Amino acid sequence: MNPLTKVKLINELNEREVQLGVSDEVSWHSEYKDSAWIFLGGLPYELTEGDIICVFSQTPFKTAPVAWLVWFSG
Repeated sequence: MNPLTKVKLINELNEREVQLGVSDEVSWHSEYKDSAWIFLGGLPYELTEGDIICVFSQTPFKTAPVAWLVWFSG
């Protein structure tokens, strides 16, 4: 499945949960709320684990998506 399609489906699921008033305890988010794992997709294959660690170590996590966008867009 296309990654953008997956994102769209997850957003639709989130919206349905909001509309139905699903509580946090039974939402799919509760399973992952304490997880330290993040997903990074669409990265160039040339990048090494060290490159990724270097970028994240220099950038506060709350601004990391902006830093990645700037870094990959030139």
